Amino acid sequence: MTSVTIPNSVTSISEGAFSTCTGLTSVTIEAETPPTLGGSGPFNSTNICPIYVPCGTIDAYKTAWSNYASRIKYAPLPYKITTHAENGNVNIASLGNYTTCDTEPYYKLTAVPNYGYHFTQWSDGLKDNPRIFQITKDTTFTAEFAYDRVGTCGKNFALTWSYDHSTKVLTIGNAGEFTENMQFGAEAPGEMEELVIGNNVTAIGANAFANISTLKKVTIGESVKTIGEQAFFNCVNLETIFNYRPTPTNAYSTAFDGVDKFECKLYVLTGSIDMYKAAAVWRDFYYTYAIGAEETTMTTNDVTVEPQDNAATVTWPTSNNAATYTIQITKDGVVFCTLIFNANGQLTGIAFAPSREGQSHAPAALMTANGLQFTVTGLSSGTQYGYNLTAKDANDQTVATYSGEFTTTSEGTATGVENVPSDNVPCTKVIHNGQIYILRGEKVYTLQGQEVK
Repeated sequence: MTSVTIPNSVTSISEGAFSTCTGLTSVTIEAETPPTLGGSGPFNSTNICPIYVPCGTIDAYKTAWSNYASRIKYAPLPYKITTHAENGNVNIASLGNYTTCDTEPYYKLTAVPNYGYHFTQWSDGLKDNPRIFQITKDTTFTAEFAYDRVGTCGKNFALTWSYDHSTKVLTIGNAGEFTENMQFGAEAPGEMEELVIGNNVTAIGANAFANISTLKKVTIGESVKTIGEQAFFNCVNLETIFNYRPTPTNAYSTAFDGVDKFECKLYVLTGSIDMYKAAAVWRDFYYTYAIGAEETTMTTNDVTVEPQDNAATVTWPTSNNAATYTIQITKDGVVFCTLIFNANGQLTGIAFAPSREGQSHAPAALMTANGLQFTVTGLSSGTQYGYNLTAKDANDQTVATYSGEFTTTSEGTATGVENVPSDNVPCTKVIHNGQIYILRGEKVYTLQGQEVK
């Protein structure tokens, strides 16, 4: 006999149990609690084959089995990771080059859904995606996905629609006209709270989103030229409208009948405010503000990006010399959107996909805050993007540039290390094998706030 494996059900091993097994080249013990040994021990003292024990138990075994302390080791990792995923796949990435338990072999597992599906959880109930784990035995991971509500709509079904069940956001995309009524069929979302009309949609038809009482936010892309009769009729809880078209969208007189125009706030490009205040239908909204970035007192000398599932909050330092700030977001080297702000943080121009969120700002000669923040939305979850931010003075000369990359989170993951509980326990940022971790007390977290140790 050249090898023996003793299962975790064994709690004791008698003296001399393997004393005549002189051909042994390895012994593997599966029990995390060392079995008791009888007499001088079970193994032949002349055979010095290694005794492999479970990860994390080597000190306990060396104490309990002191006669064999020099032979007790962690085995080179023979463990297998098996993955299953219907309607998607699972990607595995090692967080370092590990061969034994001594070096804490952490791995990252990411569930990637096929188009039309979204990740819900792993079969063990954990919802972290990606998840960080340490392999100490043969392990099987199964990713579970659910069907998304997606489809086509509009004139000649040229448009696409998708509904995010977690954020209750309905997005209309592609180029074309969104004609009368919702046209979503059996999969129509009935509880949506936010609507995003993509940048290339040219028209919103009559009754398109009428009587949706749950609707709170509407974003209208810059290419929407017309809004039909009673398009948003009786959307009684509509709170904000972000319209990115530089010149007022031609809206039918009854397009917003039933909307409380004293409570619903209209946001437009800063240079378009006067035009919207004078235009038919739009002038009925009591509050019209400039879309803009939020002032922040957070001291920063660089650009920081906080990614979420379908959005990213960009924070950048202000400069007294800057007349404009331009943010360009790219995906796979292709420009996704370009946002131009004036010195007061108000959005003056936009190109490509629409972005939204912000507050109005009173004109000021110089910004008094340390930085500005703006949330770019309409991004894809679990996707890598690049960014470039350029600050220019009144003579169009560049005064500062910043660039970098970020990856949006996947559904169900934490959004940042700020989610790690804080109770005055000091936190330290460390780099281990090229990965950044946060040490908090005796625990380790990723930058997304996921506990890994």
